[in-house]
Order: sequence, then structure tokens, then C-alpha cells
Amino acid sequence: MPLLQALLFWGQVDLSADRTAMEWAERTLREAPPQAIILTDQDSHTFTLWYVQGILGKRPDVAVIDVDLWAQEPYRRMIEEELGTEAIEGNPSPEDAARRTERPIVRITNDL
Repeated sequence: MPLLQALLFWGQVDLSADRTAMEWAERTLREAPPQAIILTDQDSHTFTLWYVQGILGKRPDVAVIDVDLWAQEPYRRMIEEELGTEAIEGNPSPEDAARRTERPIVRITNDL
């Protein structure tokens, strides 16, 4: 039965030609100010932006910070090192850390 369903409905589930996420990420990075810090709170945003930056090499000047991952100290320390900021005692918000860099901050709130 699953094989039959796969054969009948493959065209409806094949997303290999869907460029929606890539187009969104490329547009987001293109519109970001130089040296911007982009704050994301959805995995789909974070990983799509990281892919376009890391694999496609676009906008390496922009830092992408995942707000949910920020709660993890190793991640926070890695980002602080990347941004060249000193470690902040306690548990600062990602916005507080971004403000310390004096770089433009872009908060992603839309869907892909």
C-alpha cells in the first residue's frame, strides 16, 4: 500500500524544484545592512540562512543568531567569539549581546 501511494502521489510531495526557502534566504541576506546581526527564532529560518551563507558563500559579513539556541551556553560562547565580544555574565538576551556590537540588528518575524 505505501508503495502504491508513493507512486500515485509522488508529484505532489516532490519538493526538489521548490525554491521558496532559498529565494527567501537570498532576499533576506541581500536586504540586510552590512555587518548586520540577524536574529531568528525558527529552525527553518536559521538553517536556511546558514546554508546560503556557509555552502553558497553569500553575505559572510552577516551573523545569524538563533534565539532558541542562545540559551545553550556553548552556543552563546561560540557566537560571542564570532562577534568578538567579551562573555557576558549571567544569561543575557541575544538582543543585548547584539546591541553590544553596535551592528545593525534584523529580527526575522515572517514565515518562509
